[in-house]
Amino acid sequence: KRRVHGGLGFVLADVKQDDGCLRKFAPSVGRSNMFNQHEETILELFAIIYRQMLSLSTVATLPTEYESPPVNLALELRQHGPSILHFGNGTFFKAFLASFANDAITRQHSGWRDMSILAVNMHSDSSAQSQQDGLYAVKEVGVCSTAQDRVSIVASVIECVCAKQDFQYVAKVLLSKQVHTVSLTITAPAYVCNQELKDCASRVQRGCPPTTVWGFLFVALKERRMLGIPAFRILSCDNLPRNGSCAKDVLYAYSSLLDKEMGDWIRGNVFAPNTAVDRIVVQHPTVPKCDAYELGNGIHTSVEVLTEKYKLFVVDESCREGFYPFPFDGLPGVLVVEDASIFSEVKLRVMNGIHYALACWRLYEFMSTRAYEQHQACLGSVPDFVNRPLIAAGLRNMLFQEVVPHLLGVRGLDVSLYARTVLERIGNPKMDDPIARLLHHPSRKIGERLLKSIHVVDQSPLLIFTVTACVMGIREYLRKEDRMKDCLVVNDSEECVARYRTLAQTLSPEQFSRAVLGALDTKCVTAELMNRVCNQCHELARCGFESSLRNCIAESDLQIPH
Repeated sequence: KRRVHGGLGFVLADVKQDDGCLRKFAPSVGRSNMFNQHEETILELFAIIYRQMLSLSTVATLPTEYESPPVNLALELRQHGPSILHFGNGTFFKAFLASFANDAITRQHSGWRDMSILAVNMHSDSSAQSQQDGLYAVKEVGVCSTAQDRVSIVASVIECVCAKQDFQYVAKVLLSKQVHTVSLTITAPAYVCNQELKDCASRVQRGCPPTTVWGFLFVALKERRMLGIPAFRILSCDNLPRNGSCAKDVLYAYSSLLDKEMGDWIRGNVFAPNTAVDRIVVQHPTVPKCDAYELGNGIHTSVEVLTEKYKLFVVDESCREGFYPFPFDGLPGVLVVEDASIFSEVKLRVMNGIHYALACWRLYEFMSTRAYEQHQACLGSVPDFVNRPLIAAGLRNMLFQEVVPHLLGVRGLDVSLYARTVLERIGNPKMDDPIARLLHHPSRKIGERLLKSIHVVDQSPLLIFTVTACVMGIREYLRKEDRMKDCLVVNDSEECVARYRTLAQTLSPEQFSRAVLGALDTKCVTAELMNRVCNQCHELARCGFESSLRNCIAESDLQIPH
């Protein structure tokens, strides 16, 4: 627009979005000086104007290798209306729960008509996805370089809305008898009944519309109870132990602030099974139409998700309780077990523990080698780091020597096989997963994903090394934060970051380590652990990252299984 100025307005005014006008109009424009000077720009704009976007009317024209439910089934779902309401229309939801629902629709699995999803974001809109009739592309890549990738079009999301803008519509859908499940991907920090949540409850009590997920759930369940409509199931897909129990506890605490009797009713009548969710998803931005991803045959999409072929959804058998059947039961990749929290614990220690460990290692290496001064803009990707021989050896030793032996008693899961699968998956070169996204919320993840795996301090050299690298890396980052604006963000609650920032400027590495670990809400932090971490601080400062890691690998003294 800046290059063409007023001439562009003249062109667009005559175009009028008519398919035939490009042929009619281009010859006359070609005789003008404006077109001669800006021919490339104008033709590019014409191409964008007439760019065919993914929608129900264009999906059938995609190449045959794109898998998607038949259009008649997608239309039937939209006429039927939503049966699942999901809070948190983010990348993981698109690659996980919506993908499972799409599998059911494509296969016409029993109950597939109950898989239509209304996707709700609390504050941000999803206009790009809405303009595509809710459709988007999911690219699944295999671990082997020879494995064929798979691209599917997901049609299970029939509508996307913003709760802040459409709160009345969201409230109305939650009262529908055909809504059997409210699913959640709202991240672990949302499962806390803090002062902010109490303030939101007081506003609801004064008659204001709800501004939190828990407010919407409370109001809807209270109305459904009054109308004699059975309670929906709450299905948490967030990555925290006993996520269903946590969701129910927070909802009970929130409800009790407004109506104690209603809180008691929720505790006895609302089912929230625990789940374990496992799939690596790369964050792909939603792009404007002019930068849309091309699928094939001239069809573009603004919303594309990159993920792996592996996906596992473990759910408590309590999901089968209540008025409504569980529609995901029996789908490939869905496992209904007696206690999903056991699987969740294994996944947190193995997959999430290894992910967080490699992020800590890379953060310390990045800061200690002063890579940011060479204008290296980020920490790089997970596969690039993991496939370095020294890093791969360190992760294998830590996993099989210090983590897996304490998880072998889990019934129904081959933990060693799962651990080997995890190492293959995180090293997948096709998954360009940025390390920086793994560093968020150290105040929670250090205890949850690292310290819980330390059973005997003297027999956990690599876990101690990881905890030390994490704390030292955070300290160095905060001391040089003013030079790191474009590199990465060590993200946590405002209170934690403010405390860490103050301590990093005034305390030595050993004192900082003691202060950070001592503030963690965990019983795993002992005097012996503190002393080992302080010793490791000296070792890192004296020998550097790679030499210290080699020493810890030698200390672990493990024969790695093939």
